[in-house]
Amino acid sequence: PADWNDPNPKGESQISTGPVMMAVNAGEMRVYTYGGKIGWRSPIEKGKWLRMTLHYIPSYRNDGLIEMWKDGKKILSVSGPNAKELDHNGKPMRPPYWKMGVYKWNWKEGRPATDTTCRQLFIDDLKIAKGSDGLELVDP
Repeated sequence: PADWNDPNPKGESQISTGPVMMAVNAGEMRVYTYGGKIGWRSPIEKGKWLRMTLHYIPSYRNDGLIEMWKDGKKILSVSGPNAKELDHNGKPMRPPYWKMGVYKWNWKEGRPATDTTCRQLFIDDLKIAKGSDGLELVDP
């Protein structure tokens, strides 16, 4: 993977092949879009709740959409294909799914990358909706 300490990492596509990923790296929050491109970045705001809203319309074609708001202000809008129909072996991909958590790959492999041994993520008031009025239901 890319060097997380590099402010302009190379090879971002190795970080995420999913449609959208939010990560905290080198003192900033980053939102990666399909193909690992950095779509938004900002310094970390510690000790403050953030309201994040994601609007995702998965598609293999040009009608796909990823939009994200932070505290009511739009920070990202990417249209076009944002899902894969087939995997690298030519087999059908699973449909997109939601996944959230603290991922520290080195910890899984028993290799400490830093002196930090504990991370916390607080999530409150999670809303998920679908349909033409889904965005209004989760962020009125």
